[in-house]
Amino acid sequence: MSLTPEQLAARRTGLGGSDAGAIVGVNPYSGAFDVWARFHLPREGEDDDDLQSQPAHWGDVLEPAIADEYARREGVPLERSGTVRHTSHDWMIAHPDRLIPAARRVIEVKTAGLRQAHRWGPEGSDEIPEEYRLQVAHYLAVLDYRDADVAVLIGGQDFRVYRIERDLEIEAALIEVEEEFWQRCIVGGEQPALDTSPSREEWIARLYPSARLPEREPTDDDVSLALAYAEAREESKRADEAKAIARARLCEAIADAEGFRWGRRGKATWTSSAGKTATDWQAVALEAGVTEAQVLRHTTIRPGPRVLRVTVAEE
Repeated sequence: MSLTPEQLAARRTGLGGSDAGAIVGVNPYSGAFDVWARFHLPREGEDDDDLQSQPAHWGDVLEPAIADEYARREGVPLERSGTVRHTSHDWMIAHPDRLIPAARRVIEVKTAGLRQAHRWGPEGSDEIPEEYRLQVAHYLAVLDYRDADVAVLIGGQDFRVYRIERDLEIEAALIEVEEEFWQRCIVGGEQPALDTSPSREEWIARLYPSARLPEREPTDDDVSLALAYAEAREESKRADEAKAIARARLCEAIADAEGFRWGRRGKATWTSSAGKTATDWQAVALEAGVTEAQVLRHTTIRPGPRVLRVTVAEE
């Protein structure tokens, strides 16, 4: 859902429904650190549109069409919602996609790619991804509504609707977790562990873009972290080698066939993909008579990412 400037401003004054799954730890795309960072590490010179992923962008583009299709199928008019704040917990805010006030029903609109289709159960059930279930629970608590319909378009052509009834036990537990997080991390400023964020690599690169100080004496914790990283790297290397060997043996077994299947359990295929075209524009320019000096005038060097290297001598 694309938020208005007013909703974005309100979002910085409380926890929204999409924060619920991140705080609890069930959102595969966001974590507790990301929520904390929104309040304590604002991204200067960037807005939410600049940071929006392609799936999120297309979700915003398709939202009106999916909402209209829901309204057509159900035969009910939908209302848009502004930002709503909980009457007792003023740190809880909600800006659901659509509402049916007369039925006290929240309407949430989602899109999902085919890779995420397995996370959605049969249409009409309440089997939806956990992060969306908590988002809906948050909204129902804020608005004091009785249920929610989640309308999702899967793979661009599979339209489904799921009914989520209000669960006061889940709601109470969620409020307790969110309030503790709000007081400790947002009001108190305590930073959650960075490893709770799926975007941890991006955050590390943004927080520490370059080395500004010389080498320092390590603490015992520093050494433990370095050794843990080196051990994990070796385990990953062994796993990569095992994977490469298994792949080679599998390709050898498939040989010149397209692959094979075993019952309904699975299949293995080894097919040719379409080739990619790459153009060496510098060579094109030089061949067209552009001088190397002209090419250099329009050439910029971007700083590379920081590289982490850990060396541990064998004992």
